[in-house]
Amino acid sequence: MSRGETFSGALARLVCETGPKALSAEVLTALRDATLDCVASMLAGVREPLFAKLSDHIARTMHSDDCTIIGTTRRATVPGAAFVNGVMAHACDYDDSSWTMWGHPSAPLLPAVIAVTEVADLPGRDALVAYLAGIEVEKCLGQATQPAHYSRGWHPTATIGVFGASAGAGKALGLDRAQLQAAFGIAASMTAGLRANSGTETKPLHVGLAARNGVEAALLAKAGVSASPDALDGSLGFFDLYADAATERAKKALENFGRPFEVVEPGLSPKLYPCCSDTHCAIDGILDMQAEFGFTPAELREIRCAVAPMAEPNVRRRDPRTPTEAKFSLNYCLAVALVHGGVRLRHFESAALRDTNVRGLMERIHVTTDPALAEPGKEVFSSPAIIRAELRSGARLRSVVHEMRGHPNRPLERAELAGKFHECAEGVLPRSKSLDLLAALDRIEELPSMRDLTRLSVP
Repeated sequence: MSRGETFSGALARLVCETGPKALSAEVLTALRDATLDCVASMLAGVREPLFAKLSDHIARTMHSDDCTIIGTTRRATVPGAAFVNGVMAHACDYDDSSWTMWGHPSAPLLPAVIAVTEVADLPGRDALVAYLAGIEVEKCLGQATQPAHYSRGWHPTATIGVFGASAGAGKALGLDRAQLQAAFGIAASMTAGLRANSGTETKPLHVGLAARNGVEAALLAKAGVSASPDALDGSLGFFDLYADAATERAKKALENFGRPFEVVEPGLSPKLYPCCSDTHCAIDGILDMQAEFGFTPAELREIRCAVAPMAEPNVRRRDPRTPTEAKFSLNYCLAVALVHGGVRLRHFESAALRDTNVRGLMERIHVTTDPALAEPGKEVFSSPAIIRAELRSGARLRSVVHEMRGHPNRPLERAELAGKFHECAEGVLPRSKSLDLLAALDRIEELPSMRDLTRLSVP
């Protein structure tokens, strides 16, 4: 951040400087995996009841031949496709995580990039550069504002994701530095998303709105609409209103842009389970415990699971009545894991919530908090958990998990990512087409047009 340069000006400069040379072999591998994972989440979202609820709205307000709604035969405007694909990417809570931004980086960003690059008929390599730049913008804003931003009740996937989406869309549109800075200023007035809506269908709407607003901000900037050059770090700007004043932290965050790229170090965290990230360490812990000691759910007297105080409000739903609520119920997720040996998309269908074996076990699960789990560094990339189980035999078991499966230190195997992709595509695409789409995602940087990718996503 040079003398006299605002945060948004410096951020715009860094986005402009990000080019194809940044796509090293290591970066390419990470971006391919992240793209595959996010497209899988979009496909899964199409099966959600929320998509049916949006259908009439899409037809009335967004219909156009411009862009593909992934996993469907529907098409929409550029902002409309970004919106719907963004909602679907987050609808199952199966999308990747980043505790640098304290949210989900790909769901608001990649749908914006796909929409813009599809309508512009750009190659896959250009899409990856835009995606990479957007993730770095989200990283910078997260490093500048967290944890204060999250603690105030904001949903960072929306409030920070909109800047990633505006960067990704702006990069794909070829905006210059001044236009990108204006896009960030416009996006700063489009930031919203309350954590109070977690566990409802409005939470994925946050993400779709962030994707749409990011595209709109970039398009408006391209059209010449002006915005304050210090809408992020100036008086009454984003930092002032949404987090603690963070001048020094903001400068440091800018210095970290691309040094290294976050997709490489520390890396993103794809999910193994389609539910709130704050449940994952606990699920891993109880499954590992069951595998080691071989007990059945009937042999359990009770389970006590401690999570960090900041995570507990996200997972405290003891008696979930809807699939969306169940994704934010640690009682439900742990019971499903023990009864079924894992947690999959089918366990969040309405019928699954009436499983008497799961419901009976939920009564023996108690969720508490442990302030020690909030010590500096322990919350990064995962919501750590301490699991204590007492068996009817009197045996007492204990497990502590600080890093969930999918964490950069515990990466998912390629076969697990492919398996997740096919789970998400099942019932949406014919198997032959899902295999073709997976193959295209594996060589996305070689595609002469993003339309080659989106075409394969249509059933």
